[in-house]
Amino acid sequence: MAVYGTSSGPFLGASYSLWKLARSTGKAAWIAGTTFVILFVPLIIELEREAQLVEFETSQLDIMAEAARPVLHLFRIILRAHREKLPAPMRELGDTYVKDEFRKHLRGKTTQEQWRQFMEEWRRYAGTLAASDGPQASGGVAAADASGDIPPEVLETLTPDQRARLAKLRAEAQRLRADLLGESR
Repeated sequence: MAVYGTSSGPFLGASYSLWKLARSTGKAAWIAGTTFVILFVPLIIELEREAQLVEFETSQLDIMAEAARPVLHLFRIILRAHREKLPAPMRELGDTYVKDEFRKHLRGKTTQEQWRQFMEEWRRYAGTLAASDGPQASGGVAAADASGDIPPEVLETLTPDQRARLAKLRAEAQRLRADLLGESR
């Protein structure tokens, strides 16, 4: 004969109750045991399932948080560099752009290779900012003088639409630089 009440989890109480129910001869014990089985065993099973689900979700959140840590760290480094190195108008433009890019990349369907490239380019950008002189050095214009030349091999890979957008961005950056230089003199 199997020994009831030795299992673990939600069936401990149910198995023991069924064993006691089988051994009892009284009508009251039969009714109490049947009521327990009908009412409480499904509740106990559901509570155990919910506890397992909460445990699983918690472990998944821990995994996701661990994966997001380097991305958030880089994001904070860039925003800090903007605060320390860029004049107010450029900082506002840069912060908006960085937040938008990170948000789009996090919400989009990206591959491991795209993530690698994304992080590599933003690290390079953060390094460029860190290497530039801060705004304290020359009245807030030094960061505007940082070169952002694109290598010719990268330019060759751009589509005509990307080249047009790059030209528009270059013109806007030159206009902003001229405005900044005009204000600092």
